[in-house]
Amino acid sequence: MVPHVNRASKKVALAYQPVREQDDQFAIPELEMFVGESRVFPALGLARIAVGSAQVITASALDDDQVIMFGNGVGTSTLFLWHRDGRHQKIKVTVAQGDTVRIAREVSAFL
Repeated sequence: MVPHVNRASKKVALAYQPVREQDDQFAIPELEMFVGESRVFPALGLARIAVGSAQVITASALDDDQVIMFGNGVGTSTLFLWHRDGRHQKIKVTVAQGDTVRIAREVSAFL
């Protein structure tokens, strides 16, 4: 019976190991928004949503296959999406003060 206790205690010890830095082999997708912008995008089979900083962005499920995200303040945050089939996504979101694309378009038209 002692070996069973050892295996169980090893599982508990592993569950409480310090969190290591994620080894992302692939580039993390990035989105750029501006303060006040909202964006709707597909997320098929969505189960859960989390954001790193609600001061920068907030996000909600519209249904089980769409997410709406709001740019609340200047900064960078992370959006995590978990899907019912076990997939998950991590997206880096940068929120700028103004709509720089629109401003660049207006300056270009002026020149």
